[in-house]
Amino acid sequence: MNTQKGNALWFILVAIALLGLLTVMMSRSSSTSNETGNYEQGVIFANEILSYAKGMENAVQGLLARGCSENEISFQNAMIAGYSNTISPTDNSCHVFNPAGAGMTLLTPNENWLDSSESGGFNFGDFVFSSTNTVTNLEDNKDELIILLEWLNQSTCEAINNTLFSEITITEDPDSFSYDPNASGGFDTIADNINLSSYALHDGQTSACFSSADEGGFHFYHVLHTR
Repeated sequence: MNTQKGNALWFILVAIALLGLLTVMMSRSSSTSNETGNYEQGVIFANEILSYAKGMENAVQGLLARGCSENEISFQNAMIAGYSNTISPTDNSCHVFNPAGAGMTLLTPNENWLDSSESGGFNFGDFVFSSTNTVTNLEDNKDELIILLEWLNQSTCEAINNTLFSEITITEDPDSFSYDPNASGGFDTIADNINLSSYALHDGQTSACFSSADEGGFHFYHVLHTR
């Protein structure tokens, strides 16, 4: 009788131990699955942003090839004010967001790309087109035509750089950079730098995600036209 009780107790203890081991294994599997899912999601986000930026570059280059000058390129659209370009032809043939021009659509950024704690930041949730930024050590250090996306979350920023450079380093820009919606036909002579020269891999690149010492937050830029 005592032997039967002892055997029953032993089986109970073994069952408890196996249940505990199974719980640990499932927990680890779930954690690994979440990490894999987050990584894959970051890759998707990065590719969406980079694909849109490349599409904008192709649109601008197409208009230039058609005969539009760099000053005639217009980003005027119905969603964001500030892009009226009086130099652009009145037939809209040099308008990026017009069927008579490049016929592009202005994309609203996915909220999952962004850092919601920065929702009060200027231009949060909008792509910005700038003609007053110089990428340090790119070509002749002139103002470029650039698309910017402000206030990204860190994981999306890291995923962008990992896609571009096969590593997640985020370089800090120590300079002030302009991010007004101001691409309206002119290029100023007092440039606001995007200066990533502290890290050779990011220095003078046409595309990268960086942090800003001056403004805070994480920001993505892509050069649409190098001057």
